[in-house]
Amino acid sequence: MLLVFGSPDDRLTANVHRRLVDQGVSTIWLDEPEVFAETQLSVEINRTHRSGFLQCGSETIMLHAIDGVFFRLPRVWWPSSEFDFQDQLFVYHETAASWYSFLAGLRCPQVNRFGLGWWVHDVSYADQLRRSISTALGLGTPDSSSIPQLPIRNYPTPVRKTQNSRHVYVIGDYVVPRTIGDQDLAVRLNAQKETLAHWQQETGITFCRLDFEDTGVMVIHYVEPMPMLEDEPFDTVDKIESQLVQRLS
Repeated sequence: MLLVFGSPDDRLTANVHRRLVDQGVSTIWLDEPEVFAETQLSVEINRTHRSGFLQCGSETIMLHAIDGVFFRLPRVWWPSSEFDFQDQLFVYHETAASWYSFLAGLRCPQVNRFGLGWWVHDVSYADQLRRSISTALGLGTPDSSSIPQLPIRNYPTPVRKTQNSRHVYVIGDYVVPRTIGDQDLAVRLNAQKETLAHWQQETGITFCRLDFEDTGVMVIHYVEPMPMLEDEPFDTVDKIESQLVQRLS
């Protein structure tokens, strides 16, 4: 069983789900209210064994039966106004921690297995990703103050198009140039697959967009761990969807 967590309004989630179903993959698609407010989860852990289940409506999915996870929730859910604010905070963070722990313990392919900072909207999370991959690839980084971020939550960022900007999408060991002008960068990153694989293992981010600035010295400007593809070239989107399905199925 493959779990798809995502909004019905997200075209990438819908297309990946459709391709998986067309291939005969057994899937369950849950949107954010269903995940956080309606799905029950149970995990039991001891020194040698980990077991548990998800209760999705009338269907029980055992932990060992989960073959993969495609995770693209927008994180706009908030506990009911029936709770006072302090209780809302408590319920939110306990819910986020429970799902983080549940997903972190799975041994199946996940796209993506986000860090705890992502779950609690830590505004430093994106910068941590950027600095870690810059170090891994031996590249520089611009000053943090030049990186546009929202003050409270990190929402998906659009492609920042400038004369010197370069962009690629990374799906596992496959690098997709956003445009023809980004092909040289994709070739360069393809030569560092082992480095990328190690970074992905450390961060859990196996699908992302990497934004670079090339002013004579290549620096990484941003790591987008939840790329939105609505305005991207058709061929680029098709390649990304195909690679995601291949990785999950």
